[in-house]
Amino acid sequence: MISGHLPVKTLYLFNRCIMASAIFELHAFDSQGNEFFTLEGIEFNWDISEHDSKKPPAMRFLTISKSQYHTVPPALEKFEAAGIKGYMILLEGINTGTSKITITMPYAEYSNVKPLEIYISVLANIIIEPSEVTILKKDSISFRILQLKMDKLHDITKSNQYFLEVEDATVASLMGNTATGNELGRTQIILRDRNMPETDKNTKGPSALLTVAEPHKLGISLLPHNWVTVEGERHEVAFDLYAPDGQKVNNDIGQYTDICIFPGASHVPTPLTICSNFVRPPPK
Repeated sequence: MISGHLPVKTLYLFNRCIMASAIFELHAFDSQGNEFFTLEGIEFNWDISEHDSKKPPAMRFLTISKSQYHTVPPALEKFEAAGIKGYMILLEGINTGTSKITITMPYAEYSNVKPLEIYISVLANIIIEPSEVTILKKDSISFRILQLKMDKLHDITKSNQYFLEVEDATVASLMGNTATGNELGRTQIILRDRNMPETDKNTKGPSALLTVAEPHKLGISLLPHNWVTVEGERHEVAFDLYAPDGQKVNNDIGQYTDICIFPGASHVPTPLTICSNFVRPPPK
């Protein structure tokens, strides 16, 4: 029997300055389970196929001897010069998706050796922003999809290839990249890739945590210095709304806040008294 060794079964596109690539090495065993010492000089057939012929190919073969990142045994250099594949190959991810790698032996005397099939996924370095957020019922939050390319983040929210799904539609509804809180609770906002087959939906990918909560308390800050000022200096007063678990609510609470200010005497260092009350927003 033959088996394969790959350091990872998921490759990432645009990993720093090089494309996603990895060495795939074969091992062979006899009927007793003993591993053969070497496979040098033995030819193998390698084939890449896609789950859906309408989707772009996710992977391709590279010539190991021309790679500056890998060291190749001399025997494989001769194979590659002759257009033959041996026990070790270099695979490169070129698009997101999942490819099936099939390895067979082109010898009639080894027809009893079953083909080896390996599925390898190619993903993009993507994050959802914000990665964690708390909102009120009937409030909305817009997410961004950011892809890391060459150590820089690029906004690909409008890409036709990617879309967002909400895990629990009772907690929140999703229209495009904007989620609206329906009921109290937590749910995941999950990134989907149209290049990936439907069977890969269970594969863990980028996601964001969305919490729908009741308002619990208000926090007040004096900017830029927290409650330190002198006569004549202008400040902004910032109000933050918090959920019962202490998480800050993502909301423009100014429209829901009733503010009152009681000034002290101007000739003595008497502090201002600032009070605020949360006014529950009307239903949308």
